[in-house]
Amino acid sequence: MARSADVVRRALEALNRRDLAALEALADPAIELDLSERVLNPATYRGAEGLLRFLGEVDDLWTSMDISVERIIERGDEVLAILLVKLVGRGSGVEMESPIAQWWTLRDGKLLRMFLRTDVDAALRDFEAAAH
Repeated sequence: MARSADVVRRALEALNRRDLAALEALADPAIELDLSERVLNPATYRGAEGLLRFLGEVDDLWTSMDISVERIIERGDEVLAILLVKLVGRGSGVEMESPIAQWWTLRDGKLLRMFLRTDVDAALRDFEAAAH
């Protein structure tokens, strides 16, 4: 079985490519993406339909989205990914760059839940505190 961090890296690469099939292959059928902390369009997405809806919304809003991994911390089935996200607005051409954290939980080597955190320092503190 692949390490949890490797599964998350492959998912982020698939997200950069907007590859729904690759994301579905890495995801548990009950996957949940909690992006309720997101400034624009906060929402939670569930299952394969949720993945499809999320990718559709990304394509509707942004002409490009590039996710760079700054750091990944793995603790068993829990992974904290510190990322830099660069976006270019569809129509407006506005460029945005934002550091974020994604706290992933895996089950049986599959992506089960991701909670997006906009405060990277708080996410790191919470992730470390959860280990104790």
